[in-house]
Amino acid sequence: MTRRFLFLLSIVLLPSCLHGGQERAELDKKVGIAQADGISLAVDQGLAAVRSLEQGYGELWFSAPSQSISITLTPEGGTSLQLHLVNTMPQLNAECAGEAGLSCQALLVPGETPRVKELFLTFDGPGEYTLTLTPAEFDSTAPFSFILFSDIQEELSHVQDAFSLMNSVTDARFIISAGDLTDQGEEWELKWFQQEMETLNIPLFSTCGNHDTMDGYDGDWPRIFGRHSFSFTYQNTRFTLMDSASATIDPINYRLLESWLDQSADQLHIFTTHIPIIDPNGFRNGSFRSRQEAGKLLALLARGRVDLTLYGHIHTYMHFTNGGIDAIISGGGGGWPEKLDGFGRHFLVITVDPLAQSASWRMIAVD
Repeated sequence: MTRRFLFLLSIVLLPSCLHGGQERAELDKKVGIAQADGISLAVDQGLAAVRSLEQGYGELWFSAPSQSISITLTPEGGTSLQLHLVNTMPQLNAECAGEAGLSCQALLVPGETPRVKELFLTFDGPGEYTLTLTPAEFDSTAPFSFILFSDIQEELSHVQDAFSLMNSVTDARFIISAGDLTDQGEEWELKWFQQEMETLNIPLFSTCGNHDTMDGYDGDWPRIFGRHSFSFTYQNTRFTLMDSASATIDPINYRLLESWLDQSADQLHIFTTHIPIIDPNGFRNGSFRSRQEAGKLLALLARGRVDLTLYGHIHTYMHFTNGGIDAIISGGGGGWPEKLDGFGRHFLVITVDPLAQSASWRMIAVD
């Protein structure tokens, strides 16, 4: 079958070939929680995947710039723990404190790349501890930039030229992706993408796309990348990444979204999801399955004073407004491109001003 036929088939079968968002929303509840050999970890809001944990050692994959992690030790848990931290901000500070007079020492050592750290923790003994990992500039209100990059799909083998260009954008703090990192969402593809990421100087935080959750999906994403839907703050700006891989949002995630909107009423708020809520080009129908739900969601985002909506899924670039909110479609990661639109592979550099609550952007062409 031709690539064009496969692309069209994936659109036609979108509602039927994907697991519903409810299953993924339920899986999200388990992300960031692990216990083994007298030690347990609980990552606040599930913003990191605990990829392994045993006595004295664990590995975490970050989905946000900062982390708060609760650590519980029993007498069998020992008094030391090494954490291998992946997908971190280049500059990170670590603090650890215990309850009821217990103390904890934290030594953070740079890893083999700017996105990797080794953290060595020493505890007084059994009890409850809180580990906080925060970039130095976390509380700043100065303008900053990030990158938007989505829809790599079958071009994963050629992603390094894009990553090389991203590394040259020295003012970018991190990369946001609206999903479709892979073509079929197989475990080996997700791990391959993470291997390709080893050349990046900054972390990449992503929600899932429909290609990341294709038929046969068995929950590889949360084990490897973490939550499908999550929200974090950075420099007085809230970033919300929401799972719309099934062309809808699950009720569980609507409840989360409402709480995140309440928490960010006075902040710049950037909302990212894979499938555009409404496709501004009507004949494509690359949007939510239900126009009624689309209207409901846009009304919710408008009431919540969201400032910018970011989408992938459609392999082009467009700037428009939805519900009175600035909107961008940027699906230039390498998936089969829209014809005759003048846009090839690309990514966006978005600069935000938290105090002015404004955003501007520029496109960087990859080829």
